[in-house]
Amino acid sequence: MDSRGVLRGVVAQPDKVAQPHQAAHQSVSPEPGPHSPFGEATMLMNTEIDHTPALPEPLSSAVHLLHRAGQCADEMFSLNLSAGAMTPRQYAILKAVEASREPSQTTLVELTGIDRSTVADIVRRLVERGLLQRRRTRQDARMYALRLTPKGQTALLRAAPAAASTDEKLLASLAPSEREAFLDALARIVKTIGPISSARVGR
Repeated sequence: MDSRGVLRGVVAQPDKVAQPHQAAHQSVSPEPGPHSPFGEATMLMNTEIDHTPALPEPLSSAVHLLHRAGQCADEMFSLNLSAGAMTPRQYAILKAVEASREPSQTTLVELTGIDRSTVADIVRRLVERGLLQRRRTRQDARMYALRLTPKGQTALLRAAPAAASTDEKLLASLAPSEREAFLDALARIVKTIGPISSARVGR
């Protein structure tokens, strides 16, 4: 090829000659693309990275998550009260007694959904601590009627702020508009499924 052929080749392909010179002066902000080495880096820089590991499928089930939420609630409630003052279930039993007129232990099972053997054990402990008073009913000598003692009323009043604080902390991760929906969903689950077999009365 003569010099004119070489010259025609250079003139015909100006982009190939100019590219190195242009790349040295232009800012490096390539258009992100699926095959561009800069594309993935740019997308990662512009995207907030969630480092929370994904839970394995069994650990993301409703059963496990509800159980873990219950554990969190128990721990928060205990931290908000002095050590050994009261457990969440003891608080629920005292609240149920307060809201009823001398209920029996069977009534407490129906109101709280706590199984019968656990209710009996909680009531025994609360009676021993002087928070509940238990006596035989007039209608049925085999049944006990329960009422709060003055000491039990005081304990319930002191525990109320801890219960409210626990609720607030548990729901703090949800937007205000989500909280009511979340509580409604939990209530629907409990209402739809009903009491567990060990808490059912007369069924």
